[in-house]
Amino acid sequence: MLVLGMDLETTTFDQDLLRVTEVGAILYDTDLKVPIEVQADLVHEPDIKIPMDPFVVGLTGIQDKMVLNYGKSPVDVIERFIKLYNKAEYVVAHNGEHFDKPAMANFINRYFHQANGRVTNRFGRSIDLALKPKHWIDTMTDLPYSEYITTRKLQDLTGRHGFLNPFPHRAFTDVLSMMRIFSEYPTEDIIKITHSPTLTFHAQVDYHHKDLAKAARFRWNGESRKWEYKTKEYFIDADARAKGTLWDFNYIEIKE
Repeated sequence: MLVLGMDLETTTFDQDLLRVTEVGAILYDTDLKVPIEVQADLVHEPDIKIPMDPFVVGLTGIQDKMVLNYGKSPVDVIERFIKLYNKAEYVVAHNGEHFDKPAMANFINRYFHQANGRVTNRFGRSIDLALKPKHWIDTMTDLPYSEYITTRKLQDLTGRHGFLNPFPHRAFTDVLSMMRIFSEYPTEDIIKITHSPTLTFHAQVDYHHKDLAKAARFRWNGESRKWEYKTKEYFIDADARAKGTLWDFNYIEIKE
């Protein structure tokens, strides 16, 4: 099976303001466990109206002069990405559902229009490729990590899997690292997990018993003011769930 691992680097983390500075993508054969085709492109979006976030520049090392001198046309980069995307059965990203997926959709929509099964760029040139719907695999939530691996930061996960990324926070090397981690787990299990519903649990504990929630890996949600734990149904013990005895405190279950 072919899957497409992808990652974006951007000017900021704000979805309303960001512009793409780098696209990394790997078409990966899950049976052979090897990359088949790759994409590693710096991008120059000409309508960048705000300076790059200094924190992001420090994180990625991608500066204005790199994008200006070596960045490729967004249209060319997107066309390359779409060709790889349409060959894959699944898309794989780290925190993709919350960042890469909406950022890539907005990136494409800035330069292309989709209608009647065709994709047309903003200059009127049509290409014989439409973005086919894909299910996204998130390596933060959809891999059967050991209970002893509690981190979900990509750079920490590389170390826990016995290797290091020599160029962290660059799109292509982050994708290589992600797919190396992906390859450590049975693909059939990953597919089952990614199609498993997401469950959210709210711990019903007062201030004096919040350590019970912390110990069970619940996190405090400042907006909802609740202790929350999100996981895939795949990972939940069915018998304990049916009896309502997953934890030694009361909780409410919400199925997304």
